[in-house]
Amino acid sequence: MKSYIAKLHEVREASEGSKRSRRKLSPAPPPDHIDVFTLGEVAQIVGAPKARIKNWTIGRPLKVIPKVLAGKGKGSRNLFALEDVYLMALVNRLRKDGISSGTIQDVIESAQGNFERITAIVLFRRHGKWDLMVHLGGSFNPEAILEMAVESPGVYVLDFKLLVKQVKVGVAKLRGRETNVHIPTW
Repeated sequence: MKSYIAKLHEVREASEGSKRSRRKLSPAPPPDHIDVFTLGEVAQIVGAPKARIKNWTIGRPLKVIPKVLAGKGKGSRNLFALEDVYLMALVNRLRKDGISSGTIQDVIESAQGNFERITAIVLFRRHGKWDLMVHLGGSFNPEAILEMAVESPGVYVLDFKLLVKQVKVGVAKLRGRETNVHIPTW
């Protein structure tokens, strides 16, 4: 596993002298240790084609900006933090479940920066549109959601903690680490 610094040096060395390849670096200094993922690794963990992940980084149809390194121009590369992988897994799950791009973008904006605190993402269908509720902290109580959903013709509930566990298992497998976590399949 390459460290953040090693991957950053590799990317910088590859782009030295190239006028076409300009990269935007994350303004925050890196911590002592950070898991950094390439586009291919993110695609493998999330279970989506690399082209789809790439499209999401350039705004087709969503805009997800990698936190470590956002590539600009032909031949540039993106480097993703673990939070980016959670976000890509969330986007992929919502897309697979038939949620529209506009609603997914709303979920992205609500969820970013709160991944440690999110327990569930709930969408209520009202008047032909999805109303978003991000459940933060504490334990997730599906019965409470069902009570609120009585007046709504449609409800979508995503157990975000389960999604995070699935990503962690994917990362462990990618890094060659054993994991004894049982994850129910969707």
